[in-house]
Amino acid sequence: SVRRVGNIIQHVYSADAPTIACQDGPAAGQSVPNVHFHILPRKAQDDRFSEDKYAIYPELKMGEASVMSELHLPAL
Repeated sequence: SVRRVGNIIQHVYSADAPTIACQDGPAAGQSVPNVHFHILPRKAQDDRFSEDKYAIYPELKMGEASVMSELHLPAL
């Protein structure tokens, strides 16, 4: 299912590939016990992260902290 949705997102955003992330368990950085995936369209060029493909992961972490703050939950 994740791959299928990833292909659709890739097509809709004219991306070259998707980044698919899943944090399953507190040791992996999961802050709320549930199953979900992040599917992010990526481009080889003209992508915010095209110079440093791994820079997206700290951004995901900051986004998670923001959500936790808005929900008034402690960050892990």
